[in-house]
Amino acid sequence: MEHEKVDREFRIMRALKDHTDFPVPTPYVLCEDPAVLETSFYIMSFVPGRIFSDPRLPSIPASQRGAYWSEATRTLARLHATDFRAIGLGSYGKQGGYYARNVRSWARLERQQAQVRDVDTGEVVGSLERIDEQVNWFEKNEVEDRVCVFHGDFKFDNLVFHETEPRIVAVLDRELSTIGHPLADLAHFTQSFYWPYPYGFVNAPPDFDLAGIPSIEAVQREYVETLARLVPQDSKLKMEWPIEGWDYAVAFGMFRRAVIAQGIHARLFKRQANSTFAAQRIVMKKVYNDIVLHYVDQSKPQTASQPKL
Repeated sequence: MEHEKVDREFRIMRALKDHTDFPVPTPYVLCEDPAVLETSFYIMSFVPGRIFSDPRLPSIPASQRGAYWSEATRTLARLHATDFRAIGLGSYGKQGGYYARNVRSWARLERQQAQVRDVDTGEVVGSLERIDEQVNWFEKNEVEDRVCVFHGDFKFDNLVFHETEPRIVAVLDRELSTIGHPLADLAHFTQSFYWPYPYGFVNAPPDFDLAGIPSIEAVQREYVETLARLVPQDSKLKMEWPIEGWDYAVAFGMFRRAVIAQGIHARLFKRQANSTFAAQRIVMKKVYNDIVLHYVDQSKPQTASQPKL
């Protein structure tokens, strides 16, 4: 599996570097000989710059933060607009059915993890609250299918900005990249707008500095407008604002995170996870799950709103 991930990362970086001007490090060589380092690896160029772990960008003056968010949003749209077939990535992933396939996969994993027992007490991890209702909601309200080059973990701490300018010089970490649905990437990138304080921006107090950060609506509009300029007029990737199916995309992203947090809970019960780290993620499991249930209860998956948590 690790070999496949390394090979895939190298492949997409090579395709983007050779055939587009998308900002990626230069991939030099892929080594698949286990005699060298006992595992596959690749060598890429070092790209100097700045990486921000906090989407509030506290080290950047408030008057400039919008420019950094705009650059990130436009860069994601550029990736999605790339003609993946034309650059040799036609077989990089299944072309269609991203949400249906992943709802099934994550639901199956959730059921497996729920049965894990604590090695000492015998306590079970347990299912996410109202999991069957969640899965039914996703299946009933699935959004229109679209396909694009999909990053899988597009966020600020995977972006290298120029040393002095609000310009991205490299996008990193394509471990989860595939051919997927553009809304899943965009919703993942903007999750801070939906997490409650202190994890995200919802219900944040005045001293939680959000000055200069654009609204979620502004980010959506910039993405939609940029994508429209980059793809052919008849492209199925083109979309209107408000984005149809946006709530579904946000809810799915939170569902995925809740299952991941449940998995950390399961590893803790098996004594395979650091207890302090795991405890923090177990708390987040309920945060993520509550956001999903907000959308399930709202029963209006086609509107773009924030959960009032």
